Amino acid sequence: MPEELRVLLIEDCEAHARMVELLLGRSTDPSFELTQTERLADAFRLIHDQPFDVALMDLGLPDSQGLDAVKRIRSAAPHLPIVVLTASNDEELALQSISHGAQEFLSKEMMVGHLLMRVIRHSIARQKQLISAQAQALTDELTGIANRRSFDMELQRRIAESQRSGIQFGAIMFDVDYFKKVNDVHGHEAGDEVLRGVAKILNELVRVTDLAARIGGEEFALIAPVVDVPELASIADRARQSIGGTQFDVPGASLQVTISAGVAMYTPDDDAQSVMRRADQALYQAKSQGRNRVVSAESAAASV
Repeated sequence: MPEELRVLLIEDCEAHARMVELLLGRSTDPSFELTQTERLADAFRLIHDQPFDVALMDLGLPDSQGLDAVKRIRSAAPHLPIVVLTASNDEELALQSISHGAQEFLSKEMMVGHLLMRVIRHSIARQKQLISAQAQALTDELTGIANRRSFDMELQRRIAESQRSGIQFGAIMFDVDYFKKVNDVHGHEAGDEVLRGVAKILNELVRVTDLAARIGGEEFALIAPVVDVPELASIADRARQSIGGTQFDVPGASLQVTISAGVAMYTPDDDAQSVMRRADQALYQAKSQGRNRVVSAESAAASV
């Protein structure tokens, strides 16, 4: 729990707002800073401009009625815990509000004593647990970077963004060359160390706008907003050179490995499957041409 609790109250009834402030004021651990707004539109602006630890919201607002407000706040601030405050005692509404993204539901009739603060504490704890579980579900257990599920979700998001705003991006497929030999000669523990090392290098090379992921076995992938194939290929080649120049300390040995890469720019004719298929075909060409190199989908198609 933060030293000072930053509470956003979305409530158009002044009497209820003062009640919330009074109840929070009775708690000294932690202290709190309350920001109130009467409209959902203003709440979006506040969430965008400053951090909050929890949002308390009424379901009947001048510019929003019912559970749609919960969905819209959840969409605008995925990590923000939400406590729904309502004059209704409807248990079905309580369940629906939670299914729409709220962590807790509290009838205004029940806001007595320290109950409100306990509900807030519980909502923050539940949201932290949810975020942790989601992060684990999107993280590769061996390497600690994004997994295939996370990569696929990000790829779909980038495609939607490109279709909406025209932002260009590309995909890179990486494969560790002769990885089976590493496992056969040095054992699977050594292979795991190599994969962790490759993942660490990729993760350190990517920009904040990029995503590196392990998508299976010795295969890795990267999404990056770029303007053309040369820029995308340059990112892939920096990774190739960095990994090829690294000594990986494994049990009983120090190894060097190389990687091959295939790159493909997303085009308006692509979907998620087609852009990755073209990157994979380019990767196949890179391996066919001797490995330890970067091949673009365009040059791979021209050579067929």
